[in-house]
Amino acid sequence: MADLNVEKKKKSPIGWVILGIVVVALVIWFVASDTEEVQDTAQFNQEQEQTSEYGQEQSQAVAPYDANRSRTETNSAVQEFVVFAEESSEDDMNPQTVQQGITKLADALIAVANEQTQGQGTWEGELDQIKQEINQLQDENLNQQHSTVIRSAFSSAANVIQNIQNQYYPGLENEASNVMDAAQEIDDQELASEQKDEIHSFFEEAANVLEKMEERSITTSVE
Repeated sequence: MADLNVEKKKKSPIGWVILGIVVVALVIWFVASDTEEVQDTAQFNQEQEQTSEYGQEQSQAVAPYDANRSRTETNSAVQEFVVFAEESSEDDMNPQTVQQGITKLADALIAVANEQTQGQGTWEGELDQIKQEINQLQDENLNQQHSTVIRSAFSSAANVIQNIQNQYYPGLENEASNVMDAAQEIDDQELASEQKDEIHSFFEEAANVLEKMEERSITTSVE
C-alpha cells in the first residue's frame, strides 16, 4: 500500500494584518476623540470665562441703584459741608478755604441730587463745572477776579439748590431763596478779601438748607 504525502496547509497572514489595522484604527479614533473632547472643554471654559468677565464689566458699568448706599453717602457729604460751615469763621475765608468750602458744597449737592434722581445725575455736570472753575482761586495773579469767580460759583450752586428744593422739598422755599440772596450779596467789583463776612454768610445759609433737606429725607425714609 502506497504512502500518501500530506502537506499541512499554511495559515494566511491576512487575518493578522486585518486585526492589526483594526487595532491601529481603534487607537487613532480613541486618541482623536479624547483630543477633541479636551479642546471642546478648553473652548467651553474660555467662553465661560469671557462671559463671566463681560458680565462683571456690565455690572460695574450699570450698577443697580442702591438706596441704602445713596442715603449713607448723602448723609456723609452733607454733614461734611455742614461741619465746615459751622467750624469756619469770617477770618478763615481766604481763597484756599473758600475753594474748599465750594468743593464740599458741590459734593454735598451732587449726593443730594443723585439720591433724589436715583443716580441719574441731573445736576452733576453743572456742579462738576463749578468745582473746575473754582480752581482759579489758586492763581494769585487772578486776585482781582476772585470775587467774580466766587459770585459765579455761589450763584450756580444756589440755582441748583433752588431746583432741588422746587422739585423735592416744597416747604423750604424761604431757605433756598436765602441762599440765592446771599450769593447775590457778593460784589464782583470788590476784592474778595473785603467780603469775608458775606462769603461766610453764604456758606451758613447753604448749610442751613442742606441740613433741613437731610432731616426731611431721613424722616421720609423712616416713614
